[in-house]
Amino acid sequence: MKKFPFTLSVITLTALALASCGAKSSHTHSRSLLELQKSDSIPAEIKSLAIAIANDDSARFASLVSYPLVRPYPLTDIADAAQMRARYSVIVDDSLKSLIVNSSPADWHEFGWRGWTLGDGDYLWIDEKVYEISYLSAREKTERDSLIAADLATLPPDLRAGWTPEMCLASTGDDSVYRIDSRRLTDGRRSFRLLCYAPGALLSGRPSASYEGFSETEGSAAVLTYYFKNKNGDEVIYGADIMDNSTPELVFTTPDGAENAVAVHPAMWLEKVSAASRVTATSQTQAGHR
Repeated sequence: MKKFPFTLSVITLTALALASCGAKSSHTHSRSLLELQKSDSIPAEIKSLAIAIANDDSARFASLVSYPLVRPYPLTDIADAAQMRARYSVIVDDSLKSLIVNSSPADWHEFGWRGWTLGDGDYLWIDEKVYEISYLSAREKTERDSLIAADLATLPPDLRAGWTPEMCLASTGDDSVYRIDSRRLTDGRRSFRLLCYAPGALLSGRPSASYEGFSETEGSAAVLTYYFKNKNGDEVIYGADIMDNSTPELVFTTPDGAENAVAVHPAMWLEKVSAASRVTATSQTQAGHR
């Protein structure tokens, strides 16, 4: 089979991509994409990404992503390529598309083991595949704001003001549920709280226990760890980033040094509240029929 020079292949690829981009912006896109495609310093996966986005090819884009793709809580993570195709136009809006399609080789930077990023890391990270999209579209922001409001509305009024839900965790051993929330202090720092709900506890009621704390990122991998403590001196540590695929744990320590590690998995607070409400409604209906 006859092999064409790389430059010719680039021109052909870019021309095909631009054909579906629309006449209005084809001139600008053509110049930017050609420069990116012809650059020897830019890896093939970034070039493929730019072409896919220029074409609005959701299937191709989805194939270039590593799953699950985390979205800021309480948005739902993207589990697979099918979900990415369905959410493509929400995540890759016109602003993100313009930034990537019109980017030049100088806009992309390599950061060792972390791979490549556009600009200062505020948009996405790619290492063979896209593994993080830091950018949040206007529609995602609206969706997230709505979910945050609904999430906090389930709590007693005095537990709502100033807080933002960070995550929900469920015990793998029983029906215990935990939530971590954050708030911005006057000096700009963020503080955190851990609310614990024992099995059978009403999730819309008072927590069984609560802790205040802070978070730290450690090492070159920026591993995130939360540290909590209550008024009695009990402490809790939660390592949010598990590097070896082991089960994450909330490690409770009493003042006398006794430890209790609770294996947990990520959950969605609103789903937990909804499920608990269904169970309560079913129990009340069955009781009424007796």
